[in-house]
Amino acid sequence: MSFKVGDRVVYPHHGAAIIKKKEKRESFGEKREYLVLQMVHGELTLRVPVDKAEEVGMRPPISEADVEDLFRLIAKRDVREPANWSRRFKNHQEKMKSGDVYQVAGSRTTRRR
Repeated sequence: MSFKVGDRVVYPHHGAAIIKKKEKRESFGEKREYLVLQMVHGELTLRVPVDKAEEVGMRPPISEADVEDLFRLIAKRDVREPANWSRRFKNHQEKMKSGDVYQVAGSRTTRRR
């Protein structure tokens, strides 16, 4: 997928962002092109190598139809997850890294009483 300046994107673990510019930087003796992301909430700015954007799970926002579909999915799911917090955490991290909203929606747990 090709991202360009002005695109609205979602970056896993940080949320919605706007691509403000592309820039070339040198690090460890290697020049790379980066996407400069300004997060919508807060003052965080991220730089993502263009060639790694998809690999890290960066994606365009989902459509309104997909939002409705996800709400229906979340409302119906009764997910049982490990009681061990570290296994749950690792499970959630892997789903977040995937960038797949349907996989992340599977992270929902039901409150046990």
